[in-house]
Amino acid sequence: QDLAKEIALMAGGRAQALKETNPRFACHLVEMAVRAEPENRYAHEVRLDVYQYRRGLETSLMANGLFGTAANESKSLLGEE
Repeated sequence: QDLAKEIALMAGGRAQALKETNPRFACHLVEMAVRAEPENRYAHEVRLDVYQYRRGLETSLMANGLFGTAANESKSLLGEE
């Protein structure tokens, strides 16, 4: 459990730092963070932020839907519906 928490914190923090310069990689990292510790609020806050940011960059309707779904899953877990 301690390892999962550390992975979630490290991957989440790195994802936040990379969201503007490498949003694709940031999404991979934040997914790793959420999978490491699914109930970690910080990981879901970062996931929400990263996916909303990436959604704003996309022109594809399908990509917007996928990224929006990921963001909304975290938003729901955080109780921000």
